[in-house]
This record gives sequence, C-alpha cells and structure tokens, in this order.
Amino acid sequence: LEGKRLMDEGQWNEAIPRLQKATDLLSTNALAWNYLGLAYHHVGRFDQSFKAYQTALKLDHTMVALRFNLGCLHLDMGNLKTAIDELRTYSLLQPTVADGWVKLGTAQYRARRPDEAEKSFKAALAVQARNAEALNGQGMVQAQRLRWQEAVNCFNAASTYETNFAPAVL
Repeated sequence: LEGKRLMDEGQWNEAIPRLQKATDLLSTNALAWNYLGLAYHHVGRFDQSFKAYQTALKLDHTMVALRFNLGCLHLDMGNLKTAIDELRTYSLLQPTVADGWVKLGTAQYRARRPDEAEKSFKAALAVQARNAEALNGQGMVQAQRLRWQEAVNCFNAASTYETNFAPAVL
C-alpha cells in the first residue's frame, strides 16, 4: 500500500523498493506484480517491467488493467504488433474507457494502419468527445491522408479543449 501511495504521488523510483518487498512477501499477488511493473515502466526499466507484468499475467490472466499496461509498454518499446493485440483486447473488454482506444489508435497509426487508427480514435471520441489526444490522433490520420482541412480542424479542436496540449499546437 505504501508503494501504491508513492506511485499515486508520482514518486516512481521511491515506490520500487516497497513494491519489490511486497512481491517478496506476497509472491502470488498479481496486483502487487502489476504495480511493480508499472513503476518500472514509468522509470524506463522496460525489461524489468516486462518481467513483472509477465509474472502478474501468470498469476491472473483475467486482470484487465494488465492488458492496458502491457500494451502501453509494448507501444513504448516499439513492439507495435504486440501493443495492438494487447490494447485491442483491453479496449474490447473496456469499451467505455477512452484511454484504451486512444492508445490503440496510436499504436495502429504508428504501424501505418490508418483505417484502423481512425476507427479507434473515433471510438475514443464517442466515449469522450473532448479528448485532446484522440482529436490530435485523428488529425494525424487526416494529415497522413492529405486531408489538410480536416486535420487542421482536429488540431484546432484539440488545442481548444486542452490549450497547452503541445502535439496539437505543433
């Protein structure tokens, strides 16, 4: 619980020793392993994050949040196919969570699958119409298709809803 509190406060490095101790004491607790993986992920220790997530997955393959975390890790590592698989699973299990659709759309866009990315960003916007990241992603897809006015409209909407959202302003 102390490790989770530190994570909630953004003190990722400080959380790791406490979460390591938790996984030593509660070695069959999938949530503890998931939190440890998340802390490692946030400090850029991807290999250790992957191992912790894999342990959590072995202990509880039904943990939905773990699919999102694994998908984000693979996205950050550039493993786009695996990221898409994990994020698709998460989004199908949690269709009303915009973040899952946004991350899935981002992975699909990076994998040069604009049709799929557009659908995912639209799904995110159906859940949360003012999601700046989804609007920006939708704008990137439109720009890739040389639909300049539609792209500009998406970027303007994103920067209207979140004035300091750097990707849309850029």
